[in-house]
Amino acid sequence: MLQKTTVDPLGHRTIETQDAGGRVASLEKQDHEGLTVSQELFFYDPSGNPSKRISSIYEKDQKVGETTVTWTHNCMGQVTEELEAGQKKTLYDYDVRGRIHCKKSRSCLVSLPSLKGSGRRAHVPTR
Repeated sequence: MLQKTTVDPLGHRTIETQDAGGRVASLEKQDHEGLTVSQELFFYDPSGNPSKRISSIYEKDQKVGETTVTWTHNCMGQVTEELEAGQKKTLYDYDVRGRIHCKKSRSCLVSLPSLKGSGRRAHVPTR
């Protein structure tokens, strides 16, 4: 594992730890006194795609909150599902060229602009 520490002019530290594959395994932020402010842990599936992130918030070096985001990928490595805090689920659909086509959640449906066969956006006339 490789660990890199960055210190800003105010003395705040960001400690990045990488796994054997060179991917970020954790990020820890500390204040100028060296107390942990936040920490993120990253997990990957066997294909190397990000599968989970656990984010923790600290106050006076004590954990006061935690949230988790998980991702599911298709065989092309594209995100097909995102689950935040075990409650907010977002689904992603892709067109035949692998471009994101639609993003769906319980509260909304977002369809992205249609594209011409060449991959350029189609002109939609306005009045």
